[in-house]
Amino acid sequence: MNKNFACCSGTVPQRAHGGLGDNVSNDSLVDSAMIKAISTTFAAGPMLALFIGSIASMAEAHDGANGVTKERMDLMKGMADAMKSMGPMFKGEAPLDHDVVAEKAHHLSNHAKEIPELTPEGSNEHPSDALPIIWEDWDGYVENAEALAEEGAKLVEIAENGANLDEARTQFAEVGKTCSTCHDTFRKPKD
Repeated sequence: MNKNFACCSGTVPQRAHGGLGDNVSNDSLVDSAMIKAISTTFAAGPMLALFIGSIASMAEAHDGANGVTKERMDLMKGMADAMKSMGPMFKGEAPLDHDVVAEKAHHLSNHAKEIPELTPEGSNEHPSDALPIIWEDWDGYVENAEALAEEGAKLVEIAENGANLDEARTQFAEVGKTCSTCHDTFRKPKD
């Protein structure tokens, strides 16, 4: 069931309908105009813009990663891509497509559950941005991953129930805040 809202003009870019494993080139990543637009669109704009702005540096961060570190970094990049693909809908640049939101939010929710198992102690070697506090506050780290899974599941439910744009946008912002909370605590700051 595909529900688009007439109040939202524009079309969903092909990328938004692509598979969850789409490769994103550096030149197609979030730019400052998108960050500014997100900041002015969302009530939780600064937090969400900070999160989405961090996506741009992810592609470069994977150079030299291997093993479980690469698996975790690839998982996180896939989750960031899922968030990025929903952004145009919540900025009013594309119609709200409940099916796409449900698919991407389901991806986020399911993969958030994998984060702890992909973070064994000591897997913060370069090029990882993981901080040692992860293992000092393991319970907090796991709780954050669980919170992301829960917030993602709420977005799935909202999308599957055909929620209006404002309700879906609010939950999307909650997902972004959950991501940012974890990044602010457990990841090295981005330059």
